[in-house]
Amino acid sequence: MNGLRQWLPAWIPPRGKREAIATGLWWDAIRTSAEIGYQVLGILRPQIRCTPGAVIADLEGREPHLYFLVRRSTADHWSAPGSRALGKGWFVVVPSPSHTAPPGPYWAVPPCPDEPLLTSPRFLLLAFHLVGMERQSSRTPRQQPLAWKAQMPRSEHHRLPATHSAEDTSGADEAPRDHVFILNLRHALHMINGEWIPDVLVALAEGPKQYTGLLGTIREKTHEDGWSETRHLYLQESVLNRTLRRLEREELIERHREPTFPYRARYQLTSAADELLTALTPLAEWPKQHADLVNRARQAGLKGQ
Repeated sequence: MNGLRQWLPAWIPPRGKREAIATGLWWDAIRTSAEIGYQVLGILRPQIRCTPGAVIADLEGREPHLYFLVRRSTADHWSAPGSRALGKGWFVVVPSPSHTAPPGPYWAVPPCPDEPLLTSPRFLLLAFHLVGMERQSSRTPRQQPLAWKAQMPRSEHHRLPATHSAEDTSGADEAPRDHVFILNLRHALHMINGEWIPDVLVALAEGPKQYTGLLGTIREKTHEDGWSETRHLYLQESVLNRTLRRLEREELIERHREPTFPYRARYQLTSAADELLTALTPLAEWPKQHADLVNRARQAGLKGQ
């Protein structure tokens, strides 16, 4: 126990005690119902290959909850069905490290020195979306709304850039949500539309990298995608340079020059790029669930070249 106590961070209370800890200071928390939370835990490790961090369960009261601990600032951009992100201004009751069963709040997944303390927000978001899709598919067709529409405001109109004449006062500068969805979808697709842009973003998601390290990481992970016979399998430095300049111009990466000689450049994702990758994670699961369809489309594309 003494060894465990030495490893544990200061915010975990000592044996036999529990304390209300402010979120947003050491970590944020993702709160969900116990039912959904245990479904998420059942997906994280076996399906997504993600080891969950510490998880707190509070099954007392009218609404039993699970709390997934995630890195700070996750609450600023979190959006997943069946959950609520707790950032600054909230408190979570944290049990002592040995309290792993009721009564009171306890560790559903206790902190362990050999496991991550916090859960990856990107993989946690994916797990929530997969659980949401499973719950959605269990409904009858009459009950089942279009998933993307179900997550949009029902009656809200969004203002778009005006494209009508000055004489037109019929409110044409406001478009219904379907129009806005199409517009924003095109914006998102533009930001990742580039042969090597996904490779660069995913490589930098592992952490900041110098130019040579980034180039080597991408070259090691590049595989034929099967969509085009002209797909370059070897990233040229000139192509990487152009891709980095575009990503820097569009504020998805930052370039920092190291202050000591030799003056190498170091690249890292911006917070917006990290949010973009998080939002794209559920999308990347779609081809896995429709593998036959994707393969047929890929073969049809090659035949049409």
